[in-house]
This record gives sequence, C-alpha cells and structure tokens, in this order.
Amino acid sequence: VVQFLKDGQSSELEPLRRLGARVYSGQPGTKFFSQMTPEEREEVRARHNDLLRQALESPCDLLVLDEAVPPPVEENLLRRAVLERPAGREVVLTGRDPAPWMQEAADYSTEMCCHKHPYRQGIAARKGVEY
Repeated sequence: VVQFLKDGQSSELEPLRRLGARVYSGQPGTKFFSQMTPEEREEVRARHNDLLRQALESPCDLLVLDEAVPPPVEENLLRRAVLERPAGREVVLTGRDPAPWMQEAADYSTEMCCHKHPYRQGIAARKGVEY
C-alpha cells in the first residue's frame, strides 16, 4: 500500500499491517496538493516518487496506490506501475477524476458519490463508524 498525501496513521492500516502488508506513507502534516506552494508540491512529489519506486521494487500480488488520482507522482512512474506491472499483480488506484489512459487501462472503475453524510449536519467522525 502506498499512501500519497497521508501520514501512515490511518486506522485502516493497522489490520493491513497485522496481515503482513507493507505500507509506504508520507509524513505528518502534509497539506492537500491544491493548498501547497509550487516548491512544496515539488518536494512532496519527489518524496512520493521515492515511495512508489520502493513499492515497485517489492514483489507483491496487490499494489494499492491510495490517492494516486490526480497523480502526486511523475506520470511516467505511475504509468509504469499500472501499464508495465508484472503478470499476476493487481493495481488499485484511488482518487478523483482519473485520466483517460487510466480509465482505458482499468478492469474496474467505480465512482462513489456522497448524497448524505452526518458531517454535513456538524456531526464529527465517530469511532467505530467513520474510523
């Protein structure tokens, strides 16, 4: 699992780690890409490129690239992860508004759409429900 723009503290990671998944994560305090200065974006992109390269060097059957859309890494590196993957490796990309090449390469494409959520009524995330 490569988590882009996340710090490795998400609660869903603990069960994955217990099952033996290798998790590559960013650093705490990372802003949304849209909130970063051009310099911050380049620094984060360089770190994420390194995380993805590390993950690509590790053998696995399933590679999850969390928040990979839009790409927070060099596009050619992401294309390599998706289009040049070893036989038998599944690759999952999460995020919004995938590029046409991603849609074309996908075996599955799902769009989740929130119609209603307690957060919109001012209810904070609840342990055991949202996390």
